[in-house]
Amino acid sequence: MTRIQMQEAQTPESAELDLTEYKGKAIMVRGHGGSGWIYSSEVIDQVGPILSAVVQKLLSK
Repeated sequence: MTRIQMQEAQTPESAELDLTEYKGKAIMVRGHGGSGWIYSSEVIDQVGPILSAVVQKLLSK
């Protein structure tokens, strides 16, 4: 995930999002997918550990 837009003359890594603060949490992200990156991305919502565990369980099936 990167903050830059798809057409910017920068590498996606130059504005990669640091997701350290969201470790162990489920997050909702808004952005535009392409080339293995989510461009213009931003975290728009997050949930705590209990709901994150429920989401993980549901998605692992």
